[in-house]
Amino acid sequence: MKATLIINPRSGKRKAPGIIATAERIANELGIQLEVKLIEGIGHGTDLARDAVQRGQDRVVFAGGDGTLNAVARGSGSVQGHR
Repeated sequence: MKATLIINPRSGKRKAPGIIATAERIANELGIQLEVKLIEGIGHGTDLARDAVQRGQDRVVFAGGDGTLNAVARGSGSVQGHR
């Protein structure tokens, strides 16, 4: 399985390094090929999610707040022919 983790490094009291390390450890234990993408600015989370879906990632997951949720939902839901 291939998955993309989209993370907002400015969210959650800047705990991104710990979240990334935990996600990578769990993915490795489960045999999941995990790529980690950091949101760099407004609209970037949407672009990252759209790109992940277009490239055929099996899962797109995120870590962040309401804005990150909104961006990832918008991006992953905007690709024609994907659910």
